[in-house]
Amino acid sequence: MIGITILHYKIHEKLGEGGMGVVYKAEDTKLKRDVAIKFLPHYITANEDERQRFEIEAQAAASLNHPNISTIHAIEESGNEVFIVMEFIDGDELKNKIKNISTDEAINIAIKICEGLAAAHNNGIVHRDIKSSNIMVTKDGAVKIMDFGLAKLSGERNLTKLGTTLGTIAYMSPEQSKGLNVDHQSDIWSLGVVLYEMITGSLPFKGDYDQAVIYSILNEAPPDPKSYNENITRPLESIIMKALNKNKAERYQSAAEMLSDLKLLKEMSGSTVNESIKQFSFVDKTIEVKKSSLLNKSYTKIIAGLLLLSLLIFLIFKYAANDKEIPFLDSESSLLPEEKHIAVLPFSVIGNEIEYKHIAEGLVEIITSKLSQLEQYKNKLWIVPTSEMHKSNVQNPEDALKAFGINLAITGSIQKVNNRYQLIINLIDPSKQRQISSRIIDEPLSGTSSIQNEAVLKTAEMMDLKLEDNIQTTLKSGETNNPAAKTIANAIIAITGTPFLDTLICLD
Repeated sequence: MIGITILHYKIHEKLGEGGMGVVYKAEDTKLKRDVAIKFLPHYITANEDERQRFEIEAQAAASLNHPNISTIHAIEESGNEVFIVMEFIDGDELKNKIKNISTDEAINIAIKICEGLAAAHNNGIVHRDIKSSNIMVTKDGAVKIMDFGLAKLSGERNLTKLGTTLGTIAYMSPEQSKGLNVDHQSDIWSLGVVLYEMITGSLPFKGDYDQAVIYSILNEAPPDPKSYNENITRPLESIIMKALNKNKAERYQSAAEMLSDLKLLKEMSGSTVNESIKQFSFVDKTIEVKKSSLLNKSYTKIIAGLLLLSLLIFLIFKYAANDKEIPFLDSESSLLPEEKHIAVLPFSVIGNEIEYKHIAEGLVEIITSKLSQLEQYKNKLWIVPTSEMHKSNVQNPEDALKAFGINLAITGSIQKVNNRYQLIINLIDPSKQRQISSRIIDEPLSGTSSIQNEAVLKTAEMMDLKLEDNIQTTLKSGETNNPAAKTIANAIIAITGTPFLDTLICLD
């Protein structure tokens, strides 16, 4: 590709490569200027939906005119090649500068990113892939948001299939990591990750594999930024943590709101927080603003808290006296329907290792079989047979909902990490497109029977199925005296050709 000329663009060098294309530096021989051109991969060109996404990228980005957003000059087509012509930026990716950025510089960069995002959001455009490698910093300090390759115009039909995610996992918002539709607040979360990364030199959510990172995003609080840098001010810490609030209602509601706090923080440079006469969008202990008003609010909160505590104590004693569980203390259980219509979807294999494909298929067979045999829930549990799932070619919760009217879906993924199986099982509400619960199972490679036992038990646990002791013992032992069960197990082994299923658990 290097050295050739396409239309009036002469290719000079390769700049980078991502999921949506390869980027080259080129010369526009007509206008005598350097440009960056991004080619759509040939395997995507043949896919109409993917090509439409590419065109939406060009339309979205070309509509923006802002100093902190890379400019799109044109979209071109030559033979089998389709490409976008973009502004060439002579600089370095932010990710390569993280270790050498001061706090003041990080705040300045965040302000410029926020200004660019505010302009995009005001035009109805969500980036969906904000990360340090998509931010360019020039030698004179200019900041440019790159690659609207995952951008989506508000109001355009969703071209992403349910259950798939776009973006880079460590920077994904909770809603994006669940595969849900995202809006401008997802970009705000991702900017929060970038700001955390600039200030601490570390990512807030980490893991040894993709699903572990997603679990951390959904369920864990990020480490206190002060644990990396004790000189971080409370207002800066509060800005970061507000951007990274898992609850969208508590997160910044707009890029403009976050921008206001960042600019205020910059203005306070050289003076103490207590001397500031302005107020952030959040209440911070070090800010002496409207002190009496805040004090009154504090008393109100204390009284409300005491009343709530008294009510909670009353309910605990009330339910305990009647030997009942308190319904709202279990957040997972409160999201579950009483009658459970369930589909176990095909498990994915991370890394595409063929040897684990049979294991993934076997786990689906086992979980489906075991759940269908829980007779104590006979009238409240209905499982879609695996054979019916295959016939209907169901691959995601939405398809299962349409085909079988389910109200719960089980998804999962498995991979090998350091001579161990690592399995993630998720419980999904298909009608609301949200994840109710998730479990991680980690077992040695030699422990195939234990991982399948744990898979069944953890699935039952997520669905709040209280298994009797004798049933749990049977599940853990993997033994059965049921001839029919053994016949089924042998048949599955013959079909899959894997010894993984020779400990198939069947209840008598």
